[in-house]
Amino acid sequence: MACPTALAHAFVVPLVPAFLDRYPGLELDLQIGDRYVDLVDEGAELALRIGHLEDSALRARRIGLFERVCVASEAYLARRGVPAVPDDLRAHDCVIYTLLSSGATWHFRDAEVHVAGRLRVNSPEAVREMACAGVGIAHGPRWLFDAGLQDGSLRLLLREYAAAPVPVQFLYVANRLLPKRATVFMDFIADAFSRLPVLNA
Repeated sequence: MACPTALAHAFVVPLVPAFLDRYPGLELDLQIGDRYVDLVDEGAELALRIGHLEDSALRARRIGLFERVCVASEAYLARRGVPAVPDDLRAHDCVIYTLLSSGATWHFRDAEVHVAGRLRVNSPEAVREMACAGVGIAHGPRWLFDAGLQDGSLRLLLREYAAAPVPVQFLYVANRLLPKRATVFMDFIADAFSRLPVLNA
């Protein structure tokens, strides 16, 4: 199974020991990374993906839903000011996650804003760390920033402009028979995700 890095480390990897204990006859090949995995060409049985399905050769099973938020540290906001509307982000240093399919375009309820900044990184965890360190404004899944929001090191921004929640989905090839082992893993993860408030926006 292919899974994005941040989602894997936050939610999937912690569930693996319990899955392997429950199903001692199964093996799991977990491919963690933010590279796009082509299920049709590469032979993976499942992929866990964030966002809407756009490939008609695939089927999707939604197992979660989360908010994308903008955050920044109090130190950054004291230095640079608080954006009042999404368009204000054009005048701010934004931390850019380079593997996001939309690039440096951040989506809001009624607007898309092309942002820029002095730092571009290919790791969601680094985006979070740099936001906490006051480097700039970050945008991403609320669960990625949850600890910082709870301890006060990060502040939510532009909440009233947030786009609709984003689905977390299992994808698999539509015209390929899905093995029972894959269905068992999907059911196990879906059940666990259903109990996580941050994945049920």
